[in-house]
Amino acid sequence: MHNKLVDYPAATLIMTFHREGVYAHKSLLGFQRIREFSQAEGIEVNLICTLDCADEFTSQIVNRFLQQYGQPKDRVLNISVGSSAASRNIGLDHVQTEYLGFLDGDDFCSENWILAALKLQMSAQKPTLTIPGNVISFGLKNGRMRSQSSDRIPLEQMMNVHHWTACSFGPKKLYKNNPYNENVGKLSRFAFEDWDFNLRNIADGVSIVPVQDTYLFYRRREGSMLSEHVAYRSFVAPSKFFDQFLTYKTKS
Repeated sequence: MHNKLVDYPAATLIMTFHREGVYAHKSLLGFQRIREFSQAEGIEVNLICTLDCADEFTSQIVNRFLQQYGQPKDRVLNISVGSSAASRNIGLDHVQTEYLGFLDGDDFCSENWILAALKLQMSAQKPTLTIPGNVISFGLKNGRMRSQSSDRIPLEQMMNVHHWTACSFGPKKLYKNNPYNENVGKLSRFAFEDWDFNLRNIADGVSIVPVQDTYLFYRRREGSMLSEHVAYRSFVAPSKFFDQFLTYKTKS
């Protein structure tokens, strides 16, 4: 029996799938490593998979994985909304734990991700979204980026550059208070739903904090939604972040 020094709360990881194919298998095996590492520390990690307009091959990979490794609280949600924002919000509606995180279906994290993120959350002195401390890009572009805390980035930079990926982890109430904006998306002048989500949380006083010694392996590919947003010259949506920024600049 595991002798826990800390009673960690259960957590849920929401993985969003579309047409990832074999990359979905790699990402799910990455999740299994996270789950087994977390279970060794007494942490229950549930899995919610959203299959949004997924092709048959990707759907087969996800369902076969759950048949082999799934646990009673895991869920597969078959939806046809064609929206990353809506897909995440639908997954969020099925979460039954206090803490949760999001991960795209062709990315994966280091095995210590949930444990280290929970440790930071439980010691946080203010509302916090945690992100992987290091991002390793592969595929179309290869490289490494060290993540920065929102407290160290000027507001002007946040308006013009998105410093983080969509992978985050935090209390369920933060995601419920600021659900992903479903009015942005493909071929829209307003896009970048994760950027918009982060800015609205910052406007509410939430800190975005990297977790040291954790890694996100982030796939960069041609034809991704991010590439389409950039090619279409989309903008991040207007929000309360910009209202607060203008008020701040006027006062200063």
